[in-house]
Amino acid sequence: MPVLVDEAGFYLLPGVVRTYAPEGPTPVLREKVTRDHLSVMGVMTPEGKVYTLARQESHNG
Repeated sequence: MPVLVDEAGFYLLPGVVRTYAPEGPTPVLREKVTRDHLSVMGVMTPEGKVYTLARQESHNG
C-alpha cells in the first residue's frame, strides 16, 4: 500500500517582533539561543488517515 511521507525540522528559536517601546534607542531583546529542535514526520494513507511522529532528536532512518 503506497503512503505519502514527509519530514520537517524546526529550530525552537524565538521570533523577533515589534515592541511597544517608545521611540528612541532601539530596545535590546535578550533571549537564550540554543540548538534545541523538533523533528516531525507525517504519513498520509490512501484512506486519508494522517499519522505524525514528533521527536526532540533527529530522525535517522
